[in-house]
Amino acid sequence: MLFQVSILMLVMVTLTQAYYPGYQPSHSRQVRTARCSGSNVACRIQFLLYQNHRLMQRTSTQQCSCNSDQGACSTNWSDPNKVISRNLRSSNMNVTLQMMFCDTVTPRTSCNNNQVSLEVSGFLLIPNSLDHYRCRCNDSLPLRLIERRVQNNRFYHKYVCGSSWNTCSTGSACMTVTNSETDYHCGCPSNMQCRAPTNWNRNTVQSIVYCSSRAPSRV
Repeated sequence: MLFQVSILMLVMVTLTQAYYPGYQPSHSRQVRTARCSGSNVACRIQFLLYQNHRLMQRTSTQQCSCNSDQGACSTNWSDPNKVISRNLRSSNMNVTLQMMFCDTVTPRTSCNNNQVSLEVSGFLLIPNSLDHYRCRCNDSLPLRLIERRVQNNRFYHKYVCGSSWNTCSTGSACMTVTNSETDYHCGCPSNMQCRAPTNWNRNTVQSIVYCSSRAPSRV
């Protein structure tokens, strides 16, 4: 239950943080009418919270408005040309973040196996500024986070196609953690989890994490 509350708090902080680098506020009193500063900025974001593969909550908000020649920021989340879906993985709940853009952002080139598809960055814990969208996936699965790093107080995330995400084999590391970077190598079996060390020592150069038994769910 505590974990679910922390996830919800993180989502709410992201949704309510209207002023951050990349947005240009207009003279309107309502922040949501701010103009998007560029084509790499999502005009609307939506969080889908799942538990046991069941949708528990849907939360969305408009972050900025499109230019007059682009029309209104769409609410059609099934449009693959303007929507990017990425997974925010957790131990007992999956959170999918969807980003809506004013213009078509989906590249024409298809991704090869394990090729980095998407790179985003920003000053929020969940960055939403589109840096590179290199290739499109040939599946409808949300993108999987494979690298998270911090540099000069800015967060950088890299994603691959969901179909490229493999299940960890026996004895293989699921995650590598350093002071400034976390690399995700594979997904643990359903009865196990990839949990970052709770007693992390900043003097530690690197920590290699393996799949461990999943703790019983608490209600």
